[in-house]
Amino acid sequence: MNLETTTWVEDMTRKTNTALIGLLGTILMGLATWTLVTLIELQLIVAMIQSDLMSIDKQFGRVYNFIDSVRGK
Repeated sequence: MNLETTTWVEDMTRKTNTALIGLLGTILMGLATWTLVTLIELQLIVAMIQSDLMSIDKQFGRVYNFIDSVRGK
């Protein structure tokens, strides 16, 4: 009886460990994927904001140029 119980517990422990390792691997892979997607989205947003700021900077330059040209006449 004792030998059967020990064998059953060892088999159950191996199966449980294998399942837990698989579950943990899946959770970690999901977190890594989510983190990577979030970082890429942030980089895209930063690039868009920088592009918009450069556009605004160009517009200010044009306004100042126009003011200088009108003032110089």
